[in-house]
Amino acid sequence: MNELVKDFINEIALTKSLSQNTIESYSRDLQQFLEYLKNEGLDYKNVKRTNIIAYILYLQKQGKATSSILRSLATLRSFYKQNILKGVIDQDPTIDIEAPKVEKNFQKY
Repeated sequence: MNELVKDFINEIALTKSLSQNTIESYSRDLQQFLEYLKNEGLDYKNVKRTNIIAYILYLQKQGKATSSILRSLATLRSFYKQNILKGVIDQDPTIDIEAPKVEKNFQKY
C-alpha cells in the first residue's frame, strides 16, 4: 500500500467511526482509483471533475454494482476533502458530481 493510501486510511480510522470492513473497502477503492489515474497518465493533484465522471463510467463498464460505485465516490469525496484541509490541493473535483441512482426492486404481489 502506498504512503498516500496509508495516510488517508490512518486519518479516517482516527476521525470517523467506520467499521473495519468499510475502512478496508475505502483502502481498496482509493488504490483502484490511483491505479486508474496512473494508467490514464494523471496525478491525483490535477484531477478535474470530468476525470471523476470518466472514472465512474469506467467502474460501470467494469460491471461494478451501483452500491460499490457509490462507496467509491464517497471514498474519493473523503480523500479530496482531506487533501483540501491539508492544503495539498485547492479544488475538490468531486463537488457537484451526481451519484448514480440505486435501482429499487419492488416486490410484486
